[in-house]
Amino acid sequence: MGLMRQPLMLTVVVMVSAAMPAMADVGADCAQSKDPLLRVKGCSEIIRRNPNDASAYHHRAVAHGLAGDTDKAIADYSKVIEIAPNDASAYDNRGRAYASKGDYVRAVADVTKASELVAKAAERLGTTTSAPAAASLPKAKAAIPHSYSNFGTWQPWISGL
Repeated sequence: MGLMRQPLMLTVVVMVSAAMPAMADVGADCAQSKDPLLRVKGCSEIIRRNPNDASAYHHRAVAHGLAGDTDKAIADYSKVIEIAPNDASAYDNRGRAYASKGDYVRAVADVTKASELVAKAAERLGTTTSAPAAASLPKAKAAIPHSYSNFGTWQPWISGL
C-alpha cells in the first residue's frame, strides 16, 4: 500500500504545480496588467473560483473604470461593500464613480461613509485621519454648490486609490 501512495502523491504534486503558474498569471492579470480588459478577465476568473474575494472585485472595478465602464465599476464596488462593509476605499472609489456620472447625492453619501470609516479606524489605532477618503469629503461637498461641471473631470477614482 505504501508503494502505491508514492506515485499517487507524485501525480498530485505534478498536477498542482502545473496549475500554479496559471493561477499566478490570473492574479497578475487581475491586479497588475496595464490592459483593462485583461484585468477584467483575470479578476473575473478569480471571482469565478472565489465569489467572495473582495480584492478581486475591487481590482475589477478599477479595471472597469479604466475601460470607461462606470456602471460596471459601481456594481463591483457595491459588491466589495457587500462582502467587506468596512472597506473605506470601496466607498470612496464608488463615490468618485457616482460623482463622475453626476450623481452627487450618492457621491457625497459614499465619500462621507468612507471618511467615517477612516476616522473610526484611526480612532481605534489612536492616530489621526490622513487617508484619501478624509481628503475627498471637503472636495465633494465644496464642489456641489459651485459648478457641477467640476465633477465631470473629477475621475481619479479609476486609479483605485
